[in-house]
Amino acid sequence: MKTIKIGSQEFKISCHASTYRDYADIFDRNIMKDLNTTQNFFRKQIKSLEKHKEDMPNASEQEIHELIFEETADDLNDFIECITKMCWICIYDNNKDITCYDEWYASLERLSLSDKWITEVMALCANCFC
Repeated sequence: MKTIKIGSQEFKISCHASTYRDYADIFDRNIMKDLNTTQNFFRKQIKSLEKHKEDMPNASEQEIHELIFEETADDLNDFIECITKMCWICIYDNNKDITCYDEWYASLERLSLSDKWITEVMALCANCFC
């Protein structure tokens, strides 16, 4: 079991063999496909960062981040849906009394792509199933 922090809220998460089945039953989705979606999103961001740093060595960090956002914006909704559902199922598998996904998601104060919990959830799921 691990504790993650989203905004000012802390959640205990875990991942088990049953997580794969619970995810499919609750969301009618494949957790491995969603994990792949999140990993591909980050790969696309990294490739974009490397390209822009090479092509525009004098660009500010802000300019590069704006370009990366423009290039990955179309994938952002899928990424957020995948990572938040993966997070919720890891909370659920630790505590079956959690509110439903939609209520939990609505309770989140903010989401940031640089939040540590995102990579922690991805790593937990990847380590459990890969």
